[in-house]
Amino acid sequence: MGMVYVGVLGLMGLMFNSGASAATLLDELTVKHRWLSPVEVQKTLDEAENLSVGETHNDGQESKLFNSLYLEKWKIGDRRPRCLVESFKEIFPESDVNYPLFRQGCEKIKSTLGNGPGQTVFKQSLTEAYNEGRNILTHSGFRHVLPWGLVFPFDFQPARIDFQEQGTIVSQWAKQDKRISHTVSLIPFEELVYNKMRYVIYRLARENHDAEQFLEDQIHDLNIDIERVEALANSKDLWFNLDLASNINPRGKNLLWILKYGKVNFRVIEGVLRSDDFKRFIGLTRPNERIYGTFVVRGDMYFGSDLIKDGGLLFFTTRAALHIQPDGTILLNTDPSQESIRIGITSQKFTK
Repeated sequence: MGMVYVGVLGLMGLMFNSGASAATLLDELTVKHRWLSPVEVQKTLDEAENLSVGETHNDGQESKLFNSLYLEKWKIGDRRPRCLVESFKEIFPESDVNYPLFRQGCEKIKSTLGNGPGQTVFKQSLTEAYNEGRNILTHSGFRHVLPWGLVFPFDFQPARIDFQEQGTIVSQWAKQDKRISHTVSLIPFEELVYNKMRYVIYRLARENHDAEQFLEDQIHDLNIDIERVEALANSKDLWFNLDLASNINPRGKNLLWILKYGKVNFRVIEGVLRSDDFKRFIGLTRPNERIYGTFVVRGDMYFGSDLIKDGGLLFFTTRAALHIQPDGTILLNTDPSQESIRIGITSQKFTK
């Protein structure tokens, strides 16, 4: 797997040097204006013969949204498909709003155990359902649906699951199954902003010339992106058709459902991007180094002695960790004994 990651980093280098303007998913969403109307979403879901949905499993919030997707848009009760989930008790415990809907609407439910970072074990069940002539509905984590690390490597760290035949669900549909097979993935908008910031770090760490101008351009673009999404969020659900994934899933469309938690404050982000601590973090980042971290959607998360609060951000590499609280408070940590930096050091060893 080491060679694969070197290849991805080489591809990133080509993209950097070519001056590609739409390198992140957020750029793609806001530049191309390919947002779908509710009517278009309804039509797309109604025509699906197979449907694979993926969520980030953030504190059960997304399951509540998918409840309406199943009930109102795909009309699961009328079709009675074969339903496949990662692990029914983990994804849909009896307290989950989707539990009774699945029990009533599915012709049969099968929990597909054994998923992990490097594989999604759905292939046998998908083939069995096809051989039975049943429509298929899968529900899993969104990284198990499409190889996001190949389509948008700046947003989602390329991982084993993106490259393997037993990786994502779209690579495991029965080869003879020619039916319309759509995918739906749900991602928080705040995570897209976080990924955009990580892309800025990559670029600034690699290119020293015109760094200040590049940063100003990115701040300007990010402000416009947030304003556009804010305007859309006030009028409708945020749905998008991922044209760049069409080669990966030629049997159907790939829809992205953007969930807004309302925690992105541009002024806070702008202050972080202009801060001395952010620039110091850039200076401690090697040009081709992978940047890890997280956006904390709900609740709090500890990394060593540092607490990232609900809505906070974390970026870390092998030499530094940048903690950003929702109010813009910044903590730059360069202590190699800190947990986040130790994770960065260990992770780099397995991705070179």
